[in-house]
Amino acid sequence: MVSSSQSGKKATSSAKGKKESSQNIESDLLSPQEKALRDKLYPYFIMRCYHLPGNNWQQDLWQYLMNNHPLFGIFCHHRHHPVTRNVRILSLIGSFCFGLAITNIIYLGFVFTDSDYEREYVTVQYNASETESINNHVTSLQVTNGNIALWTIGAALHALYDNVIWSLAACTYCMDTRGGMTARVDRYRSTGVLFIVLSVIVVSALATFAVTLRSAIDAGNVDTDEVDSYAAGDTQYKVFTVGDAKSYEFILAYLVELGLNYLGYYPVIGTVLFSGVLGCFRYRVIGGRPAEILEMKARELADAQNSAA
Repeated sequence: MVSSSQSGKKATSSAKGKKESSQNIESDLLSPQEKALRDKLYPYFIMRCYHLPGNNWQQDLWQYLMNNHPLFGIFCHHRHHPVTRNVRILSLIGSFCFGLAITNIIYLGFVFTDSDYEREYVTVQYNASETESINNHVTSLQVTNGNIALWTIGAALHALYDNVIWSLAACTYCMDTRGGMTARVDRYRSTGVLFIVLSVIVVSALATFAVTLRSAIDAGNVDTDEVDSYAAGDTQYKVFTVGDAKSYEFILAYLVELGLNYLGYYPVIGTVLFSGVLGCFRYRVIGGRPAEILEMKARELADAQNSAA
């Protein structure tokens, strides 16, 4: 009689065999030129290098942003990039959840510190209307204290989170620099993906808690507004309530934060890192493309000296 542990081992080995066979079939479909290109670029992709051999700085900037962008990277990454589309989508889900969490956390920070979240500085009208004041919430964008904090500090923290989670995703592929598929490499990759899944779960739980707490606070404020309105003799039935307007403002602020992160802060931070100004163009991680080119030239010089000797 076969024990359960032996059955589990057989199932695991069978799954590994199927995975390796599918990878071998996929590799066999590549032409020799494509295989050579994949093996050449593989170590540069897994290390998130700023410079690829043969590229000028415009090509390097484009490949770096497109291969590492949390949203555009799903569709625009290099065909031989080792980070799969499924891992990228998982990271993007975590990014959406983090944006939702930071949107509500900043609001709660204003509430618990008794600060004026809704103090307006600018109101942008994008659909002129002379309806009731509640309806004005859906025809304008208010730039308030809370929105300023969200669209600056919040979006910057969001971009930082995206960089960290993407580094974690990329590092799941850093155990092999030759493009080979070994059991140990697969094990490290599975562990890295597990960390990403856990981070998404934690961020999702945090976002759910923040949304629930904010909804409870807003519900209390809406009840107070309705009692005051009834006491003042306003018996008019409102189809669109104050709570609906606040929900709309929250969604709009969240969408603007996402847009600022993906189209503004993340590319800007990536470009700054790419330029190397933070590391005076010399240090490996923050020295950007100039540091990598210097390191490559030094390595080529050392190889030439060794071969000459």
